[in-house]
Amino acid sequence: MDNKDKYFILVLVLIGNFILAYSTFKGHYPEIYSYPFNYEFLSQLIYQSGVIITLFYIFSGIWDNKILYAISCIFMILLLFRIWNYLMIQNVFGFIVDLGFFIFLSWFLLPNIIVNIAKFLTEKGKYDYSIKLCNFCTNYLGGYYQSYLINGHNFIETEEYEKAIFNLEKCLTYESNSHSKSVIYAQLGAIYLNKEEYEKSLCYYEKACETELDEVLAYAVRGKILSLIGLGRYGEANDFIEENLKEYEDDEDFLRIKEMLKEHLEEENKD
Repeated sequence: MDNKDKYFILVLVLIGNFILAYSTFKGHYPEIYSYPFNYEFLSQLIYQSGVIITLFYIFSGIWDNKILYAISCIFMILLLFRIWNYLMIQNVFGFIVDLGFFIFLSWFLLPNIIVNIAKFLTEKGKYDYSIKLCNFCTNYLGGYYQSYLINGHNFIETEEYEKAIFNLEKCLTYESNSHSKSVIYAQLGAIYLNKEEYEKSLCYYEKACETELDEVLAYAVRGKILSLIGLGRYGEANDFIEENLKEYEDDEDFLRIKEMLKEHLEEENKD
């Protein structure tokens, strides 16, 4: 199931929740028929919607959606206020139920919070600190896809390629989305290309070429050509360039690789 289908299901559930909440309150409080958006109705609707969105964010695997992440964090803050309110009015049952729910959600959200901090540190070039946070997630919170992915980026930047390969390959065991996998394939291809292990880089770039993401596809196409050149398979590289020339005729990097191959072909013909 791709992300569009997941979002569609989320919208349907939220609409269903609104209809159910309105019908329930209308039955208990007939006066909201003429004035439906009273405080009781809105507060309950917001709480139920927060529960749905937070659970969706945790279990859908769409962890890079900043809007859902922000809504989930806001809901957790509101849940804390709700727990505090139950404590003040000495509602023991409500307090225990909401506190348990808060602990349950926190266990799943905590890795995401840590990973977002690690991602921020990576963007700021603080790779050592980011690596420590990601390692904490993977060692003590049962393993986490995003922590392996970010660590893969960290180790690429620090040129620790074996560790980068380990983390990126771990990502493949967690990730089922084909688009996300194509990005990882392209990154692994780039590492092996840099290590001059052209057979492996070609294998990963060919997998990345199956993507529908234009940016990743362009990167993978260039990587596949470079891998073929590295293997000395100039004829295949030239054929592949001709197949994709119309699509990338304005791509400067693609044209630069084309010129590089031309030089190799000319040298081969001289010999």
